[in-house]
Order: sequence, then structure tokens, then C-alpha cells
Amino acid sequence: MNRSKKSVPFFYLTLILILLLSACAPGGQENSATEPASAPTQAAGSGASGFIQGTLNMQAPPTPAMTVYALDPATGVWASVETAASDAAGAFTLEVSPGSYQIFTSAGLGYASEDGWSLGTVTVAAGQSIAGIAIRAPGQSECGSMFGIPASPDGRFAAIPGPDEACKAAVLSGSSGGSAQAPMNGALQPLDDDCTNLQVAMEATLQVPFAIEEIAINQSWSGQTGGGCKLTGLANGNNFANVLIPYEGARDLMLEHGWSESISSPCLGYGGEGPNAAQTCFVRGSESCELFVYGEPVNMDLCAGIEGPIGECMDALTPEQILYTTNLICAQGFEGAEVPEESEFDLSSHPIVITFEQGATDTTLHDSLQPGELHSYILSAMAGQEMTVSLYVTIDGVETPAGAVMDIGVRGYAPTALSVLDWSGMLPSTGEYFIDVKSMADLPVAYALHINIAPVEENPVDEMTGAVSGGIEYPGSYVPLLHIVAFNQDNDDWHWVGVKENTYGYTLANLPPGRYHVIAYSENELVGAYASVGDGEPIPVTVNAGEMTQEVNMQVWLERDNPYFPGASDPVAW
Repeated sequence: MNRSKKSVPFFYLTLILILLLSACAPGGQENSATEPASAPTQAAGSGASGFIQGTLNMQAPPTPAMTVYALDPATGVWASVETAASDAAGAFTLEVSPGSYQIFTSAGLGYASEDGWSLGTVTVAAGQSIAGIAIRAPGQSECGSMFGIPASPDGRFAAIPGPDEACKAAVLSGSSGGSAQAPMNGALQPLDDDCTNLQVAMEATLQVPFAIEEIAINQSWSGQTGGGCKLTGLANGNNFANVLIPYEGARDLMLEHGWSESISSPCLGYGGEGPNAAQTCFVRGSESCELFVYGEPVNMDLCAGIEGPIGECMDALTPEQILYTTNLICAQGFEGAEVPEESEFDLSSHPIVITFEQGATDTTLHDSLQPGELHSYILSAMAGQEMTVSLYVTIDGVETPAGAVMDIGVRGYAPTALSVLDWSGMLPSTGEYFIDVKSMADLPVAYALHINIAPVEENPVDEMTGAVSGGIEYPGSYVPLLHIVAFNQDNDDWHWVGVKENTYGYTLANLPPGRYHVIAYSENELVGAYASVGDGEPIPVTVNAGEMTQEVNMQVWLERDNPYFPGASDPVAW
């Protein structure tokens, strides 16, 4: 009997001890954070836990696999979880210790604050579950991305900077002078109801959400001012394989909605063309729209250590690290907007390869066009060569300049020159170029196409120096006289070359090795640069001895007093 009484307390003590040990053991949930050896401050398993649950929202599905982090900036405690790829929005569950956490991902998404200008915080108590946390890409502003992403606490991913604090303060105070706060005085006005209609149509066509806003328009070269509407759609490499996919989809949509692609009317000045960008204009009576699509890294820091043109960096990025932006800017009230005659050009014919006799630098081709017909020619040339093309058109033996025109450019990209009879320029890169001759008459036309390609006069590089070459993507159809200046970022040296009117390429030869910013100065108020088409920041160009760096295109043009690259003073002077 006494033996039996003593065994009862011992049994209960043993049971209590087992329960206590079980309660202190780390949780075994499927989505709890795993603890790397180098992360003693990780939250999971560090005491009584709470949970944060939410969704991962890319601009459009699918959602790639990524790492979701919760970081308490005050204590440094953190947790993470890996999520799988999904054809829809992603989901996550984080187990964390009590605290206030910023939530962000390896793909540049984050939980935004109420005003969208920073990361918000999620406060969790012991035993509490917080649900409905929506993780999204940062919004876009005239300062670029509205918030940044910290470096991952496990050291796997670099930080993504947020907006410049001075720019942010100016926007919030209403003194930025940017598009969001600029006055809209003038004859130009947003389209009546068609801006909203185009927004709906763009979203349905490209399967990407589009934001809509009113902006100021100031065409410094024409003097026309006022306001317009701007549609902006953001996507990444999971949505589109290259920049031409959203460009062609949006372009076809505009044509289906009764707009005509502009030949003689100038664009609004918000875009440029190049390997990672495409731009065109549309007119409809006194209305005009500019389509501008470009691709860029979500953060230029991702290109650190990758030498060569920006395309080399883009090729090395994952789909989640590439941002595609589609902008459509429209306004009405333009003076002299012209709608080109509609004609269905035959684009299905095979291109004609242009060859030169051995030792020759020019050739002349003779042919004829029926109404609405197009002849496409291609030829190979080298960077630094100067090409001159002339088109002579007749109808029944009488010279008729309006009977046909040419489009000229790098094969695979939008034209550099549209609807011209004569063109001359230094070729920006080695490769294939196209010349499309298209009929503009209601009668058959005969034409003579003359092409001259001068040999490169001198070797632009040697054992001690290198060179850069690129295209000149000036807004509008006329390119003024320019000074192209390369500023050495390692010292105070600069080098320059002058280019004549209507030149669409340049070569800066015999540059000492180093890192350069390349800027183009005109006599008017526009200054161009090899820069990010998203935020206007100049892209450093590395010059190596004995090498030509190609595709350093003058693709971003801003007013002379812009804050991004030196526009106030041309060191060469006019």
C-alpha cells in the first residue's frame, strides 16, 4: 500500500517533465525559417512565436520561387522562408519571435507603408497570427522606385536602394518641378474619355496592370504646351521575353483602335530607341500618342562587375531582375498633326541582300514599286563606317520625291530614320542594317537606290587606347549638330568628337582606358546621354586598351538643367 502511494507522485512528475521538455523544443511547422550557422539572431525557435501570413504579388502571374524575409530593424532578429513558383499569386507563412518586422523578398518585393514611400512594419505578439499581408513591387514616381529593399540578413542578396531623399522630399512638399506637380497651362489637354478606354484595352492585351495619371507636356522644340494622360504598365522577364513583345502588342492595339502611326509628326519627347527600348508615335486628327517601351535592371547595382554594353548585363540577369516599363502618353490639341495615308505595305517579301563589287564602296539599285508595295534590303557593315543612302523616285520619267520613302535602321530593331529620301550617318555597331523602300503613291513608281559606305579611315583603337561607338536617338526626325563628350570618372580628363546634322551614329576613338560617362550636347535645350531610360542616371562605360565598346547609345534626352547628368556647361563650347 505504501509502495503504491509513492509511485503516483513519481508518475505525475515524470509526465510534467516530458510536457515541459516538449513545450521548449523548436516548432516543426512546414514553413518555419531554417537556421543557418551564421545567423544567431534568427527568430524561429527563439521563444514563444507568432506567425505572419500573406501573398506575393508580381505585376502579373506567374510568381517565381523566392525567399521571403522578416527583419526587425530595431533588434536585428530575422526569419525567412523559401516559397515555390506558382502560376498565380504566391503565398507565404513566416514564424517569428514577438517584434515589429519589415517584410521583403529576394525578388525586390516588399510590404509598403501606408503612403508607399518606405517599407511598412508588421507587429506580432507571442501566439498571434497576422494574415493578409500583401507583398508587392514598389510603386514608381519621378524619383524612381518609391521604396528600397534592405540587404538580406543572411548575406545572399544585395540591398536595392530606394529614392533619393532630396527628390522624395521635393515631391512630398510639392516643389519637385516634375511631371506630377508641373503646371498644365497651354492648348494641349488629355484625351476626353479615350485615356480610360486605352487603359482597359492595354491591360487586356498585355495582361499587365496599368496606372493612369495626368502629366504636363512641354515640347521645347515646337513651343506647344499643356497637359496629357500617361499610362504606365510594369512587368518583368516572366511576363515578356524581350522588349519587342509588349511594344508590338501595344502598337497593334493602337492601330486596331483607329490610330495611325505617325510619319511626319514629332513625338512628345518622352522616349528613345535602342537594343532595350522601342518607341513610336500615333496621330488621329489633332490627337497624338507616344508609345515608349523599355527594359532595364531593377537595380543598376546588379550590373556591377559586368563589363561592356548594358545588353551584356541584361543577358546575365534572371527574369525577376529585369523590369519592363510600357508608357503610353496621349494629348489632344496639336497644331499641324498629320495622319499618313493608309496603305497596306507588303512586308512578307524576302529581304534583298545588298553586295558590293570587290574594292567598291558604293552601288546603285534600280527597281519599281506598285501602289502599297515595299522592298526590303539588308546589308552588312562595321561600326565606325559612314553610310550615305539616297533615293531617287520617278513616275513616268518625271522626278516625284513624294512617290516613295525609306526607313533605315539596325535589323531587328525599330527604324533609326523614318520616311526619308536621304540619310547619312556613322554606323554605331557592327552587324546587319535594313533599308525599306515603300511606295507612297497611287501609281507605279520607279526608283534608284544609291548606297555608299566609306571604309573606316583610321583604327579607332591601338595597344594603348580603346574606343566607344553608338547610335544617336534624338527625339523627332531632325538631329542637330552635336558634341559627344566622354568624361573620365577616374580623373578630370574628357574627350570629344563633333557630329554633323542628321547623323545617327558616332565613334569616340583613341580613349585612354578607364570608366567614362558619355554625354551629347546640342546648341538647344536638350542634352543626351548613355543612361538608364528609367531614372536618367548615366551608365558607366568601361574602355579597355585595344577594344571597341559598341552600342553606347545616346538614348536619354533631358532638358539642360536636369539633375542627372552634366547639362549646364558643354566643355567644348559652341
